[in-house]
Amino acid sequence: MNKIKFGLVSLLALLFVATLLPARHTALAQGKGVKGDPHGLTLCPLQFEATVHQGPNAEKFSLTGVLDLKAEGTNGALDGALVLDTGFRLPLHGQLNGRAVNFILALSDDVSLNGVGTVLTSRGEHGCLILDGGGVFIGPNKDDVGSWLTCFFCNTGGGSTCTTPIIKSPTFNDKGRIEMQIAGSCIMPGATLTITAPFSPVTYGPFALQSDSSGVFLIGVYDANTVQPINACRFFTVTNPDGTKSSAVTLCRG
Repeated sequence: MNKIKFGLVSLLALLFVATLLPARHTALAQGKGVKGDPHGLTLCPLQFEATVHQGPNAEKFSLTGVLDLKAEGTNGALDGALVLDTGFRLPLHGQLNGRAVNFILALSDDVSLNGVGTVLTSRGEHGCLILDGGGVFIGPNKDDVGSWLTCFFCNTGGGSTCTTPIIKSPTFNDKGRIEMQIAGSCIMPGATLTITAPFSPVTYGPFALQSDSSGVFLIGVYDANTVQPINACRFFTVTNPDGTKSSAVTLCRG
């Protein structure tokens, strides 16, 4: 079974590279040659996340932030930046072709993420363009392969029916960190996780939350062996950026 899984992952990587080579040249050409277009579309502020899952930086490298982009319609260049939580801007150039998208996200002069994927487009409240989807990327190491997602929080069941965040179907991942279901959770971009030891004033966090490779679960970003050793129980609480808090849930790590 492991051999079959490895073969599938390898095949995906090969197909990705074959797709990315022409896409990379297109993205570079568009990124360098685009001038201000009065008919360009401003993208709505969208949450973006990229995580390496295979290679030297597997589960060690991830980026989260907000996309600040302009698109030349639904078939044209994408130009702008990924704005990190620190406010630092990483230049992004790419190409949108209907539901297909490719991009280059520059980490430095000679290091970048090169991604392709599929997105669904729609219009936001003020006419801005929404891109909802994801795909795969290579980088920052040439042997690193990962996944990226944008607007994955749009599927949390938010909107007028959302009130306080809910920790849904909590469990532990293979690294001993809490994971919870995204859909219907009302957990918003920028939400944080706080962990408390029972019958103790000790509190850990707040920690960031990031999605897994499927975009179905949120995972707490912390060192499980330090925060919750094996055979220890903890209270978990999620706080949205507006200050609303979830009810605490108790999980014991076996």
